[in-house]
Amino acid sequence: MEIGYEFEVMQMEDYDEAIALWESVENVRISPADQRENVAAYLAKSPAQSFVCRHAGKLVGTVLCANDGRRAYIHHLAVTAEHRRQGVAHKLVELAVMEQEAYGIGKCHIFVYGDNAAGIAFWQNEGFELRDDLNIMSKNV
Repeated sequence: MEIGYEFEVMQMEDYDEAIALWESVENVRISPADQRENVAAYLAKSPAQSFVCRHAGKLVGTVLCANDGRRAYIHHLAVTAEHRRQGVAHKLVELAVMEQEAYGIGKCHIFVYGDNAAGIAFWQNEGFELRDDLNIMSKNV
């Protein structure tokens, strides 16, 4: 990894840069769940489980992660185009997964859109298994 990358726990002070990053990265889709108050609640309920990466003071990567007490879930792994293939995404995932291990969580899930071949390949390279034995079902409430 190139020198100059700094990784730290995500704080609400990172929100404006993070949402701008998410909006700029292909295959990261923003929803109402990503509004400031929702992300604030997410970070408050799951402190020190989500991370950012900065280079020269600028936010260049994020990962949201939390657990429900038995499983962990990763959301919004994103890295700016100019900082990809530098190990940033790998390190963000490593930090998130290590934090889950500290909580005693034995499994971590990531939701990847079916048409995101590059994303699927990345996650498989990180040791995640593509499953075809279940379906996701959602309901707007």
